[in-house]
Amino acid sequence: HVLCSVPEGISGNVSISVSSNQADFSNAVLLEVMEPTTVSSIYPTQGRANGGSNVTISGSGFHQEGQYFCLWDTLTVEGVYINHHSLRCAIQKMSPGPVDVQIGQHGVAGWLVGSLLFEVLADFEISYIKPTVGSSMGGYLVTIVGMGDLARDSLCCFGTQGVLPSSM
Repeated sequence: HVLCSVPEGISGNVSISVSSNQADFSNAVLLEVMEPTTVSSIYPTQGRANGGSNVTISGSGFHQEGQYFCLWDTLTVEGVYINHHSLRCAIQKMSPGPVDVQIGQHGVAGWLVGSLLFEVLADFEISYIKPTVGSSMGGYLVTIVGMGDLARDSLCCFGTQGVLPSSM
């Protein structure tokens, strides 16, 4: 077998052949040389310990035909291609705390594209609210008491209408 280092600066479908005398060449086969994939951010940066929602991984160089994955600690899930600049990965059920999410690509030399920090929050459970009755005119504050963690971009949901908390 022969090991050859791919030169910098080439891209696209490149034919590869071998010559033992620099005049006669073997048959050529194609190597697809792609722009390097990079990752720059994850959104949201926090999520619930029971999983079930998605994060968007932003970066560049994602390819529709690429097979990407997210490695949440020891759990691997398929990354879904959105466009050249983003992927989507499902958040898995995990213990609360920081997690280094590694993004990789199957079938590519140097499979690890990058890693991003994600914070797993303990699920929030409401113990009680005060007051328990209010006017449909709105405009008053409701105190929500419970246990668990809240993300920086949490919402208070009244039916299907979400509002930002006045304080946390």
